[in-house]
Amino acid sequence: MIESRTVERWPNAYAHQKLAVAVEILATAPGDARARLLQAYAAFNVLRPDHFPTDLRADFGLLIEQLTKRGPLLDADGKTRIGAVENTLRHMKNATAAKIATTLYRLHQQVEAATDPR
Repeated sequence: MIESRTVERWPNAYAHQKLAVAVEILATAPGDARARLLQAYAAFNVLRPDHFPTDLRADFGLLIEQLTKRGPLLDADGKTRIGAVENTLRHMKNATAAKIATTLYRLHQQVEAATDPR
């Protein structure tokens, strides 16, 4: 766990930590790219744009837009039956999910470079 002192010294550390877990899931979890991407999303869905360096916030926003493009699937009462990410991934080709996974990996690399205390 990252201590509060670390987060103060390296404000992008929280985003880096969450994305590192997501990238590990992408690389090691079973299933196709869509299944792994859904699992990876669970690891970083707590992140907000302000967790990122200013120059990467738009990239994070685009990633979230791609993952939530179709919106949630609602029942007759208007309650969410299937979340936006799962619904979007259900309709996505595996090749498209693989491209989004690559985007996530590159975002992780950029955050890591911005976070590296060296």
